[in-house]
Amino acid sequence: MKTIQASATEQGFALVIVLWVVALLSIVAASLAFSMRTETTLAHDLVAQAQARALAEAGLYRGILELTNPDRLRRWRGDGSRHRIRFGGASITVSLQDEAGKVDLNSAQRGLLDALLRASDIEDDRRDALLDAIEDWRDPDSLRRLNGAEDQDYEAAGRTHGAKDATFNTVEELQQVLGVTPRLFKRLRPALTVHSHSAGIDDKMAPPEVLRALLLSSEDTELDLEEVLARRRDNAAEPGENPRDALMPVIDARFVVPSNGVIYTVRAEARLPAQTRASVAATVKLIQQSGKPYTVLAWQEGD
Repeated sequence: MKTIQASATEQGFALVIVLWVVALLSIVAASLAFSMRTETTLAHDLVAQAQARALAEAGLYRGILELTNPDRLRRWRGDGSRHRIRFGGASITVSLQDEAGKVDLNSAQRGLLDALLRASDIEDDRRDALLDAIEDWRDPDSLRRLNGAEDQDYEAAGRTHGAKDATFNTVEELQQVLGVTPRLFKRLRPALTVHSHSAGIDDKMAPPEVLRALLLSSEDTELDLEEVLARRRDNAAEPGENPRDALMPVIDARFVVPSNGVIYTVRAEARLPAQTRASVAATVKLIQQSGKPYTVLAWQEGD
């Protein structure tokens, strides 16, 4: 009888062990399945992201190619207009922006910078302080303007750096100027450049942010931004018309400097059917050299 009971007990233990082993194997199998599914998803996402980035680069190089189109009537304009193309099953949006249409941080007239700040709803006193601080940053001396900022002002504000006393290398440097907040920089960024080296802007290539600033600084017009953009598009469509002729009555002539058509920012964004997207941008300088039609001044990936 004891032998039978011992055998039943051993069988019970064996059953429990088997059940534990089966449960453990089930957990391991489920874990492996989940891990494989996760890795497969990640791999798929990486492949899709790489594909989107490659397509965005293809769109960017298509934009650069259009800049060199010998047919002036078919050449894409550098006024920021968007062009949509299909390639590799994806939708690609490409825009070309002539840097001469933007406000150069190093070379722009004070009045042009003032118009840009006024369009961002900056009050007079703060605007004067910002303008002086920008000029103190970019000039080579350590003399402080009336409302400006030199090293001692940055030190008093707890900054670890002083005024640069040299030109801006990038637009992003503006964030280091005393008084420039992240919110203000975000509003100004699309209108600024360090590549045009011009005291003014080419109004027929200016992005909406710049045109809006110039319209607000004009007292002789009742046109709004959409009307001016529509007028510019309509005149650009007529080969015999000069788009600038339509804008001169509403844009202060002091700020207008024609572009030499040399430096552009080409931006491209690709979207795949699964909503995967990638964007790239390059600022390029067109050069007249055999075998090397352009050189890249700046490169940016993402927004």
